[in-house]
Amino acid sequence: MWIRYEEDDREELADLLEFKVPTSAGTAVPIRTVTNKHVQKGETVLVRNNKRVAALIELELDPERRQQAVEAIQGFLGAYELPPGVSFDSDQEARDLGESNRDLIGAMVLAVLFIFLIMGFLFESFVLPLSVLPSIPLSFVGVWWFLYLTDSSLDVLAGIGLLLLLGVVVNNAIVLVDFINGARAQGLDRTEAIVEAGVQRFRPIFMTALTTVGGMIPLAFADAPAEGIPYGPFGKTLVGGMTTSTILTLVVVPVSYTAFDDLRTRLEGWFARTFRKRGQSPE
Repeated sequence: MWIRYEEDDREELADLLEFKVPTSAGTAVPIRTVTNKHVQKGETVLVRNNKRVAALIELELDPERRQQAVEAIQGFLGAYELPPGVSFDSDQEARDLGESNRDLIGAMVLAVLFIFLIMGFLFESFVLPLSVLPSIPLSFVGVWWFLYLTDSSLDVLAGIGLLLLLGVVVNNAIVLVDFINGARAQGLDRTEAIVEAGVQRFRPIFMTALTTVGGMIPLAFADAPAEGIPYGPFGKTLVGGMTTSTILTLVVVPVSYTAFDDLRTRLEGWFARTFRKRGQSPE
């Protein structure tokens, strides 16, 4: 039997125990004389999933036998007859992971958009910043291979590392493109400016990347601290991304700069011819 009192009557346990219940003899006795008191901890938070009250059950499984354990649990629950109105959902973790991935992708798209807009105002062009953006996928190549070689997973902290990597890896490309534009403004042609940028900026770019990677190596291979949060994937993401991005940026960015500079020249010529023809009055 479940009994739930009015809120004013259940503020104190002593008041509950003095609540009178009728007996077969026609008298009334305190409920403490016919019951045993047992106090236990209840839920501190009421969780709802799809407008239904839910309870989350967490299990710590052996990573090497995780799949077998999940299949065994699902097989048992499939044969077990649950009470009416009670159901079991084993896809909560998958849904949470999918939602986290969608949020991460959305944050990365916004980060790339803001980086592009900032570089557009810096270079006074919305075509040349496109030559910097290839450094971002070049870093992802290093992230994937480094996590694969070190047998690490792309978890939440690794995703945060990817967001941080977006703003770091473009620095080397920005340095190259800005030096090229400055050299061309001083009278060098494009090819000479690109070669000079590679020669003059190689050492500072390499030293900056080396210090960043060296500072992250202890974090990448450190054991999980006492609170149990593994920071290894976060450090490995930065190490792998910075390594490949630094090496490949010195090759890919000058090539992409040449291609997009040609595209900008063609677009400027096309706009000039188009508006010149429209501005000419018919004779």
